[in-house]
Amino acid sequence: SRGTRNLTTADLRAMHLQKADSFYHASIYLKNDFAPAHFGLGAVYYQQQKFTDALEEFEKVISI
Repeated sequence: SRGTRNLTTADLRAMHLQKADSFYHASIYLKNDFAPAHFGLGAVYYQQQKFTDALEEFEKVISI
């Protein structure tokens, strides 16, 4: 059904964001001043509507 398809899409998106979040955190752990990882993490936070966290990551990109 259409509702099941939408739920599956939402689940897949959440899983994708979770994997991306883990990847960017690992990258930052290895190299804290790696701007692309901070930008990616900011984008993940933005997609999750964690706007304060996203802004902090984007500010880190600018400072790097």
